[in-house]
Amino acid sequence: MINQKQIIFSLLCLYTLANTPVALCDTPQVVYVAGDGTGNYNCDGTNDQVQINQALSYAVIHPCTTVYLKGPFVYDIENSCLIGSNTELTGDSSAILRLANNVGWTTAGMGTPIIGQVGGPGTVVHDIKIHGFEIDGNECAQPGSGGKDLYRIISFQGSSSASVYNISVYDMNLHDAKGEGFRCTFGKNIYYYNNVGNNLQHTCVMYSRVNTGEIRDNVAHHCACAADRLDNCQNIIIENEKISPYSGITTYIKNSNGYAVSDAGIQICNTASWSDTSNIIIRNCNIMSGVNGVWLDRLKDGSNVNLYNNVIRDSGYENEGVSRNGGIAITNCGNGITIQNNDIIGSYAPRIYVDRISGTHYSDYRE
Repeated sequence: MINQKQIIFSLLCLYTLANTPVALCDTPQVVYVAGDGTGNYNCDGTNDQVQINQALSYAVIHPCTTVYLKGPFVYDIENSCLIGSNTELTGDSSAILRLANNVGWTTAGMGTPIIGQVGGPGTVVHDIKIHGFEIDGNECAQPGSGGKDLYRIISFQGSSSASVYNISVYDMNLHDAKGEGFRCTFGKNIYYYNNVGNNLQHTCVMYSRVNTGEIRDNVAHHCACAADRLDNCQNIIIENEKISPYSGITTYIKNSNGYAVSDAGIQICNTASWSDTSNIIIRNCNIMSGVNGVWLDRLKDGSNVNLYNNVIRDSGYENEGVSRNGGIAITNCGNGITIQNNDIIGSYAPRIYVDRISGTHYSDYRE
């Protein structure tokens, strides 16, 4: 006979289970996409986003599925590949996801992604891993001049009221795109590491309104804006980055040294209409860039930005009509910035350029 205490205990257990959010996964499984007929989904090198999206759609309704791109094969796409929550997208290092020639994404003001999210920007997706293969943005075969933000390689975007979260991009080779390599807007717990980026013509990686994450152990050869950029972010670590301007074949403008014109190796900035940048660490990086190795702009009082143990070399050589050239530039900032124990070597202009700031402390830099 069940007594009253047992009934109450059982009801409490049911209530707890009903009100505890959990990731409901089917039995973890792998589905294969291939170009040799051996996959669950088989491609022929034309419009391969069709089969890839079929595999990713299967993963949406079977959470915790891994979609695996088999190589060696070049998967040509003409529309975005869309990934949903609780999904891992990986593949052989010889698997190449490539934007087809002349796809005509030149009118997409928001930056069409090669890999984006199910539901489009503003939809919450979470618990996503992308790793292990190559993505070729094929920028020299696209219409439009270099340097315009025409498309992105990987992009996720939440909203001001609901962030995308728990997203990791790692062990990837991302190259030749007219926009960013990886961009996340309105996110939390976002991680980008062990990647190689080449000829990415806005930033290699950009976080905008991201709270908590890392950018680390990447190699970045950048064009235009920056290798790593944070806008209005909190609680981010940038660590052990190897950054220099791109010098290979590109449609982007080059300077007299043969490098694609670059603004900053790392850019940290704040815009007035969003939450304040705070708690940023930049450490153990090796940085070469054009106008600035590192640029800190419009950071408010109490930003708590700390740069230490970095090597900033051969920076400050571009002339883009600005006066902030140098190793590190600090412009329009309040207090809360600390710069210490950095080697600033071979700067073509002031090693630390300071303009319109209050309360910043910097010490122990060496040339």
